[in-house]
Amino acid sequence: VVPDDIAGLAKPVVGFYGNIREWIDFELIENLARRLSAWSFVLIGQVYADISRFRAVPNVHFPGRREHPMLPGYCRGFDAAMIPYDMKDPRMETVNPVKTKELLAAGVPVVASQVPELAALGNPDIILCATTEEWVMALQKQVARKDRKDISLRVRDEDWSAKIQRMREIV
Repeated sequence: VVPDDIAGLAKPVVGFYGNIREWIDFELIENLARRLSAWSFVLIGQVYADISRFRAVPNVHFPGRREHPMLPGYCRGFDAAMIPYDMKDPRMETVNPVKTKELLAAGVPVVASQVPELAALGNPDIILCATTEEWVMALQKQVARKDRKDISLRVRDEDWSAKIQRMREIV
């Protein structure tokens, strides 16, 4: 079941979850929201940065922090997910957004900044972008997808039980 606080939002819904900190590319999100003004952008998480710029951007929503067990419901409401990290921040060169695999396991296609760890995955369900124009085209492509089950199946061997089983086989 999609949670009530996003169930009624205009579609498509592009979602993010994680801490809302200064390493999020807020300029990018604002540009995307203005370019795709009929869409909804949902950023779930504790806010630790100045998001006042979004008061004038009605299609960007910050529902706040949600407990981890609630996130699959939110994923059901996402047509695509975004990982909009600000690549000018040197920390992003070494970040490993584990949430990417969680999103893919939920069948949600991902559009992300050019995070090296994500590039290393080589996953066809993740599109990496540098410019706003690339983001717009990638989001349009990802929200049109109808293969959520296939997306999920492609990462089925990435869950902890599968990894533990592989370790047992090695040992």
